Amino acid sequence: MMINPVAINARLEVIVDALGLPYSEFENAANGGTNGILSFAERHGQSLDWIILGDVRPMLLRGNRTS
Repeated sequence: MMINPVAINARLEVIVDALGLPYSEFENAANGGTNGILSFAERHGQSLDWIILGDVRPMLLRGNRTS
């Protein structure tokens, strides 16, 4: 799988919009390199598999286990 920075930014924007976060959260993650993305994911409980690779399976499986 290729890592696509444009797709990563698009997924970050989806998360920011869905969670109603301030746009500065997107800017910090998008401009903060690897550490910015890691911090964003940890702070907001988001899947790095989805943010980086677009793979939703880990999120779906995690949600299924909590049901």
